[in-house]
Amino acid sequence: MSNLQLILDEPSATFYPLSPISGQLIFESVDSIKVKDISVKLFGKAEVKFSDEINGKHEIFENEQIIIEKDFVLWSHDEKLAAGKHDFSFKFILPEECSPSFMGENGNIWYKLIAKVNASGNDELEVEEIITVSPMTYISTNSPIICTTTFSNVSITANVPYRIFNLDDEIPLSIEITNFSNFAVESIEAGLCWSSTFFGKPLSTDSPAKCETIKGELDYANIPFSVPTGATTTFNHTLKSTATLPTISSCPILSHNYLICVRIHFFGASEHVQEFFIPVILSKIAFHKIVESGETMLPSESAEIGTFPKVTVPQSHVEKNKDTSEISTDHGTNELNCSNTDGETPAPDSLHV
Repeated sequence: MSNLQLILDEPSATFYPLSPISGQLIFESVDSIKVKDISVKLFGKAEVKFSDEINGKHEIFENEQIIIEKDFVLWSHDEKLAAGKHDFSFKFILPEECSPSFMGENGNIWYKLIAKVNASGNDELEVEEIITVSPMTYISTNSPIICTTTFSNVSITANVPYRIFNLDDEIPLSIEITNFSNFAVESIEAGLCWSSTFFGKPLSTDSPAKCETIKGELDYANIPFSVPTGATTTFNHTLKSTATLPTISSCPILSHNYLICVRIHFFGASEHVQEFFIPVILSKIAFHKIVESGETMLPSESAEIGTFPKVTVPQSHVEKNKDTSEISTDHGTNELNCSNTDGETPAPDSLHV
């Protein structure tokens, strides 16, 4: 009789990109047994599955993407192991581009450790341990986003203090409105909206691949706010994120994104609504560490010596960069210009909900 256990050094831990996963395999046998090999595998995969009606036919769409598959052979002598207890240690480092664990309506991202003893006579022992991978965004600065748009003699400048937020952060929003139109502003609708996109392939060969998108809103409110004609006024509002799923942008078959949505309503002109969106990232933030020489320690270097950052950093510790680069995004008939200090195009595009 044989027994196999997989014991993590941190069994209740949530792991992050670049963090180590270590533990022990304990193989115990009453009698001596010939063993070909003993191994442990770190396996992560994204899966997508949804259905749709195509030309009157119910079609299933599926897809999968292996994120990581690493084997660690702990013993491979193809000889007898003595009766008793045998301990084997292992350690993996999660890759930097490691999508977080995700459970959605049409797709999942999951990770697990698989320990296996391959004995003679086609006998195998196998145990699995599911692990949770949380997001971690490694940055050196966290820049503000400033968006400007003009339409029908109304100028709007929206300001969000950071591009990346922790999942449980409050999100301050400031909107300066200069109104030279014939209509006074009546209210401002603001909230956080999300979009999950899944890319599936048909089980039959008759249909093309399909993209399925699910959208929703968080902390939405239509707040009375008056801006008379000829006036300039600033609207300040704090969004309280209740999001539990992080931004996912590195997985080719599954994505999850967030946008701040703003709609400006005018007195006596129900059709005269200005709408625009500001892309933000919800994650967990870790800043690159500055070593004694004054050089920034990159995440990969930090991981190798075991000093990678694992603690969420408050937004009050953010260092702002003054240099800006402007990005223009066309949203319908209005031009929305967003600038952030990283010089990266915010993604995704407009999300209309």
